[in-house]
Amino acid sequence: MKWFVSFPLFWIVILGCGCCVRLAVSEEQQQNELHPVIKWLQSSAGGYFNSAKVEFRNGGMYAVEDIPKGELVMNIPSAALFMPGKFEHDDDEDDNEFSDFLDDIDNEECAMAYRLAYEYKYGNNSNSKQQNQKQQVHPYIDYVFNSFAHEQLPMAWSAAGKELVRSLLVGDDLKPQHFGEKSFARLCRETFDNDYDDDDDYEDYHEEFGSVLLESALRIVLARGWVGFMVPVFDMVNHRNGIHQNVDVRPEHQRSSYNLNSSLNIYDDNFFEIVATRDIAKGQALANSYNDCGPTDVTCYRISHWYNTPHIFDDYGFVEQYPQRFSFSTAVGRNDNEDELAWEIDIEDDEYDENNSDVKKKYKVTWMTNDDVEDDDEQDQDSQQKHRSGHGGGPTLAQMDWLQAQIQRLFYVRTVLQARASVLPLFEKSNILLYHQALKIAMEQAWIHARAGHDDQLQEEANAKLAAARETMEQEPAQQEEACEASTTVG
Repeated sequence: MKWFVSFPLFWIVILGCGCCVRLAVSEEQQQNELHPVIKWLQSSAGGYFNSAKVEFRNGGMYAVEDIPKGELVMNIPSAALFMPGKFEHDDDEDDNEFSDFLDDIDNEECAMAYRLAYEYKYGNNSNSKQQNQKQQVHPYIDYVFNSFAHEQLPMAWSAAGKELVRSLLVGDDLKPQHFGEKSFARLCRETFDNDYDDDDDYEDYHEEFGSVLLESALRIVLARGWVGFMVPVFDMVNHRNGIHQNVDVRPEHQRSSYNLNSSLNIYDDNFFEIVATRDIAKGQALANSYNDCGPTDVTCYRISHWYNTPHIFDDYGFVEQYPQRFSFSTAVGRNDNEDELAWEIDIEDDEYDENNSDVKKKYKVTWMTNDDVEDDDEQDQDSQQKHRSGHGGGPTLAQMDWLQAQIQRLFYVRTVLQARASVLPLFEKSNILLYHQALKIAMEQAWIHARAGHDDQLQEEANAKLAAARETMEQEPAQQEEACEASTTVG
C-alpha cells in the first residue's frame, strides 16, 4: 500500500522556527481555502491532493505552479470511491436491507442512483448508526446535489429544448437522435420490469425517495459516474481531448476491461492515483478525457470512436472544445462499413489563441472511418479503401453528396433554429446554437478536405475508363473476325 503525507511540515524545522511558523500559517490558509470535497479527501486515510500546485476554481482544476510530467496530482483511496453496495455497518438492519436491494439491481446506473438518493436523504441524520460513514461522504454528496449544475443536463432540459434538437437541429440523419430522453422512470422502471421478480421494493423506495430526488440522482450518476462507481475529486477535472488532455490514472494502474470490479480489486489496490501525463504550465487547466484515454484504461476503454462529440452533447449538454470527433451512418454504402463516416476535426495551428476571435481558425481533418478495423480484416480494409478518397477512410463520392446535403440543410434551418431557441433558457439556447455551429463547421471542413482526394480519384476513374475503352477498341477487330469464322463454320 502506498501512502502520502498531505502536509509534510515536520522536516522543515531544520530551516528555523520563524520559517516554520510562517509556512505553517501559509499552509493553514491554503487548507482553509480548499474546496470541502478536497478537504474531505485529504482527511481520508491515504487521500492526497497536490494543493501546493493545483486549485479548484470556476468549476475546474487549474495549475498554480508548473507540474512536471509524472508528478502525482491526487490519490483517491478505495474508501473514498463511491459504489452502490458499499455499506460497512453490518449492525444496521436498514443498511443491510437496502444493500440487499441494491445487489439485486442489474443496472449499475440505477443502483448507483438509489445509493446517492439514500445518502442524500439520510446522510445528515445524527441519530443514524451510520453517522460516521455518512459524515465522511457528506461533503461529496452535498457538492453533487447542491453545487453541481445537474439541472442543466439534457435529461432536465425543457420539452421545447429537447424537441428543437431532435426535430430541427439533427433531423433524421444526424446525432443524437434521442436527445435528452433518458430518465429514471424510463431506465430504472424498465430494468425492474425485465430483471426483478418482485417490484414491491421498487415502489416502496420510489415512494420513500420521491421522483424528483431519484431523477436528480440518476442525472448525477450519468454525468459523473462510470461502470458502477464514482471517483470524488477526480470527477471535478473537466473534459478535453488532444494535446490539452494532461492528467489520467497512472499508466501502470490502468486496466483493460469494462468490468472494473473483475480486473481491479479496489479494496486490495487501495488507491486511484492521478498523475500529470504531460508537463502542465502554471495557469493551465487540468483536463481529463471522457472518451479518449489510453488503450488499457478501464474508465473509457475502446469508446473513443463511437462515443464522440454528439454523445457528449447528449449526456452533458455542452459542445466540447477542439478536437471534436463525429461519426454518422450515411446510408449510401453497400454495407455498414461503407455507410459509416467518421472523422476528427481540430485546429491546425497549436499556437492559435482561442480567446482571440479576430484570428481565423485553420482546421485539419483526420479520417477515422476504418481506424477500428482489426488486423485480420486488412484485406477487407484495403478493398474498402479503394472506394474512399485520401487516407484513413475518407468519404466516398456518394458520401460527399450526403455531406453537401447536410450542409445545405443546416444552413436553411439556421434562422428558424435561432428564433425558436431565443425563448428557451439561456444555457439551452447557447448550447443548441453552439452545436449547430459545430455540426456545420465539421460537415463543411470534412467536405473541403475530402475534395482534393476526390479530384485525384475522379482523374483515376477517368483514366481507367479511357484505358478500358482503348482495350475494347483493340479487341473488337479480333472479335469480329472470330464471329465471322464461327458463322462460316456453322453454315
